[in-house]
Amino acid sequence: MECSKCGAKMKVIGTRSPLTPGKGSEVKKAEKVVAWYTSDFTVRVRKCLKCNTKSMTVELLLPDVEQMIDEAANGNFKA
Repeated sequence: MECSKCGAKMKVIGTRSPLTPGKGSEVKKAEKVVAWYTSDFTVRVRKCLKCNTKSMTVELLLPDVEQMIDEAANGNFKA
Protein backbone atom coordinates (compact mmCIF):
# COMPACT_ATOMS: atom_id res chain seq x y z
CA MET A 1 0.00 0.00 0.00
CA GLU A 2 1.19 3.53 -0.72
CA CYS A 3 1.19 6.51 1.64
CA SER A 4 -1.48 9.05 0.74
CA LYS A 5 0.82 11.85 1.88
CA CYS A 6 4.12 11.08 0.12
CA GLY A 7 3.48 7.98 -2.02
CA ALA A 8 6.10 5.78 -0.33
CA LYS A 9 5.42 2.23 0.82
CA MET A 10 3.60 1.60 4.08
CA LYS A 11 4.28 -1.17 6.57
CA VAL A 12 1.65 -2.92 8.70
CA ILE A 13 2.50 -2.27 12.35
CA GLY A 14 -0.63 -3.70 13.94
CA THR A 15 -3.55 -6.00 13.17
CA ARG A 16 -6.74 -6.18 15.20
CA SER A 17 -10.20 -7.70 14.94
CA PRO A 18 -13.22 -7.97 17.23
CA LEU A 19 -11.85 -11.36 18.33
CA THR A 20 -8.40 -9.89 19.12
CA PRO A 21 -9.05 -6.22 19.91
CA GLY A 22 -5.96 -5.51 22.00
CA LYS A 23 -6.67 -2.24 23.80
CA GLY A 24 -9.58 -1.90 21.41
CA SER A 25 -9.38 1.69 20.16
CA GLU A 26 -8.81 0.72 16.51
CA VAL A 27 -11.62 -1.85 16.63
CA LYS A 28 -13.99 0.65 18.28
CA LYS A 29 -13.33 3.19 15.53
CA ALA A 30 -14.02 0.60 12.83
CA GLU A 31 -17.16 -0.62 14.61
CA LYS A 32 -18.64 2.88 14.25
CA VAL A 33 -18.57 2.35 10.48
CA VAL A 34 -19.30 -1.36 9.95
CA ALA A 35 -20.83 -2.87 13.10
CA TRP A 36 -24.38 -2.13 11.90
CA TYR A 37 -23.79 -4.83 9.29
CA THR A 38 -21.02 -7.21 10.38
CA SER A 39 -18.59 -8.02 13.16
CA ASP A 40 -16.33 -9.91 10.73
CA PHE A 41 -13.63 -7.39 9.85
CA THR A 42 -9.92 -6.75 10.32
CA VAL A 43 -8.29 -3.44 11.17
CA ARG A 44 -4.69 -2.82 10.13
CA VAL A 45 -2.58 0.07 11.37
CA ARG A 46 0.00 1.11 8.82
CA LYS A 47 3.02 3.42 8.99
CA CYS A 48 4.79 5.09 6.08
CA LEU A 49 8.42 4.02 5.77
CA LYS A 50 9.43 7.49 4.56
CA CYS A 51 7.37 10.17 6.34
CA ASN A 52 6.06 8.09 9.29
CA THR A 53 2.41 8.97 8.60
CA LYS A 54 0.07 6.47 10.25
CA SER A 55 -3.27 5.29 8.88
CA MET A 56 -5.85 2.59 9.51
CA THR A 57 -7.55 0.34 7.01
CA VAL A 58 -10.64 -1.80 7.58
CA GLU A 59 -10.78 -5.05 5.63
CA LEU A 60 -14.08 -6.77 4.82
CA LEU A 61 -15.02 -9.64 2.57
CA LEU A 62 -16.10 -8.35 -0.85
CA PRO A 63 -19.59 -9.94 -0.62
CA ASP A 64 -20.09 -8.09 2.68
CA VAL A 65 -19.09 -4.77 1.10
CA GLU A 66 -21.48 -5.34 -1.82
CA GLN A 67 -24.33 -6.24 0.53
CA MET A 68 -23.62 -3.25 2.78
CA ILE A 69 -23.80 -0.92 -0.21
CA ASP A 70 -27.09 -2.46 -1.33
CA GLU A 71 -28.60 -2.23 2.15
CA ALA A 72 -27.46 1.35 2.64
CA ALA A 73 -28.87 2.31 -0.77
CA ASN A 74 -32.22 0.80 0.30
CA GLY A 75 -32.24 2.87 3.49
CA ASN A 76 -31.28 0.03 5.82
CA PHE A 77 -28.16 1.75 7.18
CA LYS A 78 -28.25 1.92 10.97
CA ALA A 79 -25.98 4.60 12.39
